[in-house]
Amino acid sequence: LYREIQADYDAAVGFTPRTGFRRLNPELSYTTRPRGHRLIRSVQYGASSNLLYSTIDNGLLNRDFDLTLVNLATHSQDFVQVRVLPTFERLERNFPISRGIMLPVGSEYSWTRYRFQVTTAPRRIVAINQIYEFGGFYNGTRLRVATDLNVRVRPGVIIYTSAEWNRVELDQGRFETRLFRVVPELQFSPWVSWVNNIQYDTQSAVLGWQSRFRWIVKPGSDLYFVYTHNWLDDPLENRIYTLDRRAASKILYTHRF
Repeated sequence: LYREIQADYDAAVGFTPRTGFRRLNPELSYTTRPRGHRLIRSVQYGASSNLLYSTIDNGLLNRDFDLTLVNLATHSQDFVQVRVLPTFERLERNFPISRGIMLPVGSEYSWTRYRFQVTTAPRRIVAINQIYEFGGFYNGTRLRVATDLNVRVRPGVIIYTSAEWNRVELDQGRFETRLFRVVPELQFSPWVSWVNNIQYDTQSAVLGWQSRFRWIVKPGSDLYFVYTHNWLDDPLENRIYTLDRRAASKILYTHRF
């Protein structure tokens, strides 16, 4: 659903995904396990990178480093992470990062971000994933706070919620974005489930709802029904109206012989 909403916004502002590049993705990590520690199960350190090069001039287009200073895991499957994220970006086209704010083609930017993250075990009745991130962003700064809160109401009933807030300040202007998501998941039996994904973000001003019903008739043979509905919150007209809605079904049959 998020990808569909983002695609709608990208199309509206004329932004298209990057194509025609070569990618390198090296990664190195080291994990130690303290013997006999009452709380700590493992401590991990590492570094990974995502490098994109142009197929035309072999120039560097994007460089994302992910330096894990510490990733501490407890025996109860809780995690604490501290990461540093240096980034380089060369724009191949004008980048409409927000309404009324355009980063020009050919610009090159380098910045570093710092992330602190605490995650509790997903098996808990109430599980949380909290992220606090700050640092540079293109030619300015960005502050990001994201929270995932999952509640197991009872066996077969789980509610996933998430919220994210960003404050971005650039030379060309400043803006804030908010994203909210609620995903009730109902498991009526091992064979029948119903999942609803409801999401709204202030950047695209789109409220999206996707409902997916699945019935496993027998292992290997499934029946799906999916309904998607998107609304646009239009501040100019001071109303919410339907962007699109569609329904689809799929039958999966496996014949063994």
